[in-house]
Amino acid sequence: MKVGFTALVLLSVCALAGCTFNGRLYPVAGPLFQQNPSAVFTATFHPTANIDGDVVSAVLANGETGTGRWTSVRATLPSGQDANASDPSTANMAAAWDTVEGQGYYTRNLLGAKGKYYKCTITGNQGTVLIVEMLIIQKAAVAIDNKGNTYKLVF
Repeated sequence: MKVGFTALVLLSVCALAGCTFNGRLYPVAGPLFQQNPSAVFTATFHPTANIDGDVVSAVLANGETGTGRWTSVRATLPSGQDANASDPSTANMAAAWDTVEGQGYYTRNLLGAKGKYYKCTITGNQGTVLIVEMLIIQKAAVAIDNKGNTYKLVF
């Protein structure tokens, strides 16, 4: 309860001040993770008091840029789809959550989540599609792309 309230207050203050904040996308599985050193990408958030519709912009591999908007979602049972499917808009994010946060995380923390749960699809200017999910109350976020990569998003 305290963490969720703190996040809400922080977002409200940022909205009133017109500020933005940055996050980092760390590859944890896939081709980008195999590189040495592993790449780190940036995402910029432009928060308001109500995250729905807020803009997210990201700089991905090779300087590719893209934008998207947050929408609130309701967690559902995994459908059995591969989290690294070629079309991530239909991907099952349960596997990504479990890869980043540990086996069973999705089931324990997102199914029936009492806190706000958000999703954003970022379309890059070079064809990359990045799906980001965030559970505010847990301060946790993950992402996958259409190139087989899974990321941990850190604010």
